[in-house]
Amino acid sequence: MIFFTHLYIVSGSTCKKDTLYSIEGHIFKNKNGIDVEVSKENTDGYKVALKKDDYIVFLILSADEKNVSDITVKWNYSKGLFEVLKTP
Repeated sequence: MIFFTHLYIVSGSTCKKDTLYSIEGHIFKNKNGIDVEVSKENTDGYKVALKKDDYIVFLILSADEKNVSDITVKWNYSKGLFEVLKTP
């Protein structure tokens, strides 16, 4: 299985890039700083499950691939940034 541990969503030209969102190990960050942290103990990487125009669903994978959960990162139009979609 192919998965990743780091991801950067950027915009801009080749000369100047702006990081809109990043996943760095167990930390998810947006332009305002840390958005959410996932468990280090149960997280070995991520895989893109679904990508749409304004959101991405990531699978959170464990080494044995038995523990799988998901997290959705969505563009918040009113705030002008990506953030984890939190269920009420």
